[in-house]
Amino acid sequence: MVRTVIAHVARTTGIDATLLASEARSRPIAQARHLAMYLARALCGASYAQIGERLGGRDHTTAHHGVHAAMRRFGLPRPEQLPRAVALRLLLDGPPDLAAEHLVQHGR
Repeated sequence: MVRTVIAHVARTTGIDATLLASEARSRPIAQARHLAMYLARALCGASYAQIGERLGGRDHTTAHHGVHAAMRRFGLPRPEQLPRAVALRLLLDGPPDLAAEHLVQHGR
């Protein structure tokens, strides 16, 4: 299920899933990765270790940081407090500025 979340975030943001799992640290990629971490926690109840493993073999503390970074960046509640309908909408639509920021940066 975590892989499905990553695939949807990649499609929604226009950022390839391989980049989400890579070492790339540009702002749009990192923010999309953080969103994927947050949604994997909110929708799948995945552990931080599971999330980190699916996103490039990262440590659980990195996944924990990513979830909290997404909460701050996008003004989201704790993953377990996010209504499922809102989580699904974020998964399908993503934050509008995230996809636009990537497209501008890569000239698409």
